[in-house]
Amino acid sequence: MRILSPADLLLLLVAAIIQTLFASTVFQLVEGWYPVVMLSIYQSLAYALTTTVVVGLSIAAGRAVVARLTRLARPVLLGGWLLVGFSLVTSCFYLVGRVLSIEGFLVFALMGASLVLGALSWFVLRHIERLEALLGCALCWFVALPLVVDTEHRYRLIAAMSDRFMDANAMMLLALLGLLGVAGVAMAPWFERTDQGPTLAGRRFYRVAGLASVVLWVAIVIWNRTTLVPRLYPDLHEALACLELLILAGTLRWLWPRWHQSFEQAVSEHRWLLKAVGAFALCSFVALFTFWADPQRVAPRRVDYSASMFARPWVWLFDRDGDGYMARRMGDVDCDDSQSSAYPLGREIAANGVDESCSGSDLDAERALQALTPPQIVASKPADLTIIITIDMLRPDFMGVYGFDEQTTPFLSRTAAEWTRFEMAYTSGGITTLGLPSMLSGRIPLALDFEPIYRTVAMRYRLADAIEADDVVNRVFTSPRSDNHPTVAGVFAAAGRRTFGLVDDGPDSVFQKGLGYEKGFDTFFYPNVPEGPGHPDWNSRTVTDSALALFDDIAPGSLVWIHYYDPHAAFPPCRQFGPTTGLGCYRDTIFEVDALIGELAARLGELGRWDNSAVIITSDHGEALGEHGLRHHGVDSFEEFVRIPLLLKAAGGQDHARTFAEPVSLIDVSVTALAVAGLQPPASFQGEDLRALVAGQPRRFPVISQALVLGVDGRAAYQQSLLIEGSTRYMYDRITQRQWLYDLATDPEQRRSLSGVEVDGEHRSLRDFQRTLYGWLDLLEARSTFSRATKFP
Repeated sequence: MRILSPADLLLLLVAAIIQTLFASTVFQLVEGWYPVVMLSIYQSLAYALTTTVVVGLSIAAGRAVVARLTRLARPVLLGGWLLVGFSLVTSCFYLVGRVLSIEGFLVFALMGASLVLGALSWFVLRHIERLEALLGCALCWFVALPLVVDTEHRYRLIAAMSDRFMDANAMMLLALLGLLGVAGVAMAPWFERTDQGPTLAGRRFYRVAGLASVVLWVAIVIWNRTTLVPRLYPDLHEALACLELLILAGTLRWLWPRWHQSFEQAVSEHRWLLKAVGAFALCSFVALFTFWADPQRVAPRRVDYSASMFARPWVWLFDRDGDGYMARRMGDVDCDDSQSSAYPLGREIAANGVDESCSGSDLDAERALQALTPPQIVASKPADLTIIITIDMLRPDFMGVYGFDEQTTPFLSRTAAEWTRFEMAYTSGGITTLGLPSMLSGRIPLALDFEPIYRTVAMRYRLADAIEADDVVNRVFTSPRSDNHPTVAGVFAAAGRRTFGLVDDGPDSVFQKGLGYEKGFDTFFYPNVPEGPGHPDWNSRTVTDSALALFDDIAPGSLVWIHYYDPHAAFPPCRQFGPTTGLGCYRDTIFEVDALIGELAARLGELGRWDNSAVIITSDHGEALGEHGLRHHGVDSFEEFVRIPLLLKAAGGQDHARTFAEPVSLIDVSVTALAVAGLQPPASFQGEDLRALVAGQPRRFPVISQALVLGVDGRAAYQQSLLIEGSTRYMYDRITQRQWLYDLATDPEQRRSLSGVEVDGEHRSLRDFQRTLYGWLDLLEARSTFSRATKFP
């Protein structure tokens, strides 16, 4: 058996090229296509080639191993192959048993595996004359299994599986095991002796199997990039992309018997075929090193999961400062690979001559003073009480008070004349662990000093120094514990005011004391174990009852923060409305929370304190329901992710309903809360007094929303920043260098990304918006007197 022929090399090159071009094109079409990305896709071929070399060397070594193994006794070979197959099939059946909640998972798995292995044994015995392909299949399984095991270990998929049929963890594990099995079978023909023709079956079987493999590969590529929990599990997608390459390489070989003789002869007689394809592939290295990664186009390393996976060895070798990013000359986003403080999310130090944020310039000292200007507020009589009510995962388009065609908010609609309704309110951070710390500190999320917080499969949140021996961690988020910037509660407390927090986070523990949310609150009601009764004993009903009792003797001038969790986990039964697709009894929970707010208002009215109290109602983030092919929250910055309700009832009341149509931010809540209480917000607060905005005062800084997805290693996989100006929405990902531009005036559903728009008679391009956004991020995220020396992420 020849180790590797010229035709083999050509097949591997073709597989690498097809995988790179097709998979990356699919991914970029999903993300939103623009022509300049083609150069980045071609450059990323360099990463695939290095992986292809490894695959080729592995095939050569595998063929040598198979050649030696075939000299052993056939029963030994058959037993070894069946052992490997039995292990894989047993694992699959065990998983199926878990998914179907069948009692006695192991017994079910052994019975199922025995039946399957019986059929496989019959097949093997029929074709026992030559076992090379079968041994190669087993060898591929054995070599690729560590990739699957590592991915499962990263996300703890087995431990995290719930009793719900086919939950996300079960789906991902099935995908890993299924593609592992397919990859092994697909690679089997690479280990046959082609000089004697097909051995597993006839040529017709090969052609059918080859064509079926093509269809399967295309389906897998599309499914991995459009359906399988997009963006939440980047390491999983990368592992599947690696298996995709093996499946494609095997697919081309399954088609081999139909044309292998003419193909071998053509390659032998016309070596220019191999040279031409090889030159096309090798030129990707020239393009990579010649055209450095430009912030105006997607970084080659980030064009697709395949590129990210295949670039891992490059990162190990060429990441000089150890920050997880390669230099731009290597196709990544690090502008200075000699110091770890300079990277895409780096924090600017004014006038030090270093571009820490990779924005293209250092922050000017004179402009840095702009961030020290305190917000201007409307002078008024201090409110009796200042009450902030946040409702988790609440979309305004499901609220009757915002025009929803079902009356989900009867109390708020009935009292609409008392409220100012902000039509274009946006969260500052697309997930709870970004949005609420940002609201409490009055700063955009990445202007804070976060530290990693680890979520266990039991939905417990742990800081690094609090992880217990039996904790199984599978996700990483952010905690504000180490941030030293002033908070709204801290300013109240410093003025001698009482501060109360009554928060519910359902089965989670993100608000537990010690994680930073309690800063400045002298009384913080947090129920979850080990400090309280825990879920479900602590819920919206008990939060409300605690608030009602608190109102009876609360001191004037106090701050109360109430957080309702129910819409985030809208479990059946649905009492008032039917189920909402993808959200359970979502409308029912909104209706119930509205009623609870009505109870709070009624009690304050009975006490004669409602009219002179200021109340702000808002949410931490939105939720996607399949718009743009995405679900969940915190993974993108389209309207469904970031637009939130915001209602303000100022002390003293008003005689008619008001609406405000200009963009406002969640960080405006803390400034407004201080202003209505007669307190001056500190200069570190970047929001505005909502009352001043309604009166016509311009904003000091634009409205910016940020999304952050962290890998299991704590490094940023995505970091989108959304710049909101009028009807334009500009989104830029500082990790992938991907950018989008929409104009809601002409495209309210955000279906077509633009290359530029007309703003006040002036054309503004993507580059113009990028410069504007970078300028504001450099200013708002710059190191302050409260900042730590190190930054996460």
